[in-house]
Amino acid sequence: MAAMDRFARLAVLSLMFGGCGGRPPPPPVRAPGPGDVAVAPPPASDATVEAVPAPAPAPITDDECGRYVDHVLALGQAAMGSTTPPELMPTADQLTAIRARLLASGPCRELPRDQWACAISAPDQPALYACGER
Repeated sequence: MAAMDRFARLAVLSLMFGGCGGRPPPPPVRAPGPGDVAVAPPPASDATVEAVPAPAPAPITDDECGRYVDHVLALGQAAMGSTTPPELMPTADQLTAIRARLLASGPCRELPRDQWACAISAPDQPALYACGER
């Protein structure tokens, strides 16, 4: 019974992959006979070679995280500067405290490297926000 189930599964698979435009079935294998010449097997095709995964990108360093936070704060100040009166702009002490909180929370630690690179090169807040939507 188990042999019959195995045969049925193989038959279905061969119909699915062999009979519907897939690869043709391999030729039958026969035992070598007298006078047969040994032949080397064909080289492996690209399909049988395992792909080597790309190395994981390096994590964001402390220095890179600091650059990210400084850039985000600079873009925020630039955006506020055009619409906010000077007396409502954050003071140097407030900016220092905000920077310290951001560095402690490590928002850039969660970013994939390509998003970090995009954010660092963003010229303004809309471009910065677009980096997060990638």
